[in-house]
Amino acid sequence: MPPAGVSKGWVVEPNFKIRLRRDSALLTLAHLNTFGRELQRTLSAVARHLADSDQPGVEFPIVHAEVGSFCLQLQGLAADGTIDPAQVFDTFLDDVSAIRRHQFRSTMTPGLAGHYRSLVRTFSDSDLLVEYAYKGRDLLVDNAFRAAFEVALRERVVENTVIVGHLDAVSVHRAPFVFKLYPKLDPRSPVECRFPQAILAEVATHLKSLVQVRGVGFFAPVGLLPTRLEVQGSPERLRCDRVALRGYVRKLRLVPAGTTAKQYLSANRERAGFAD
Repeated sequence: MPPAGVSKGWVVEPNFKIRLRRDSALLTLAHLNTFGRELQRTLSAVARHLADSDQPGVEFPIVHAEVGSFCLQLQGLAADGTIDPAQVFDTFLDDVSAIRRHQFRSTMTPGLAGHYRSLVRTFSDSDLLVEYAYKGRDLLVDNAFRAAFEVALRERVVENTVIVGHLDAVSVHRAPFVFKLYPKLDPRSPVECRFPQAILAEVATHLKSLVQVRGVGFFAPVGLLPTRLEVQGSPERLRCDRVALRGYVRKLRLVPAGTTAKQYLSANRERAGFAD
């Protein structure tokens, strides 16, 4: 039966249990505030990832809490036609456990891996233990787990990395200056580009433009693109020559003879099951 205040049309799943325990000192409201914020961000990121939507229609209300070690129980609620809330909790436990073993799901994004990292390392400077339990599965996050998790997500540094994307959202409130670059592959996961103040004027002239950026790339263990780039040199604005691009269709034999690009793409979509 849905908890009080839950309207009809929502799917209710078993409780997702969390216990916070600190052996050498008291648990404070600051701990709860930090943990609650990171947990909400992470579960919401998992739901968006699974639904492939910025509005997945899933909520995580608190349905039970206990004093002492502080036990918290969440329920997953989903509107009709959206993803199964159980999939969010199962994916969370699967991903966090696998990353600890240096294993990564092929569809995981750098953004989602970053949320997991932020949540797991929340209490890395203390002895606070976090226990998760769901449908008979248990996961204990202690300092040994956090250390192994950090090693698994260690960044790889690549010199002379080049990225093409839409330059947007420049932030110059404090150092380092940053702009977001939205690549074509995954527009919801922009690359954070840090640039020196000396090229601020040039960066501003390329705002809302397609540019090529070069620098030192920092890559997570998942994803094709770096999570951030230390920019070296000014961005270069790119302009598309549509006539020249169409010429490559025949020159490089991208589509069979006697077939237009539109017909070829439509046939591929139909074979893949994406036909309208």
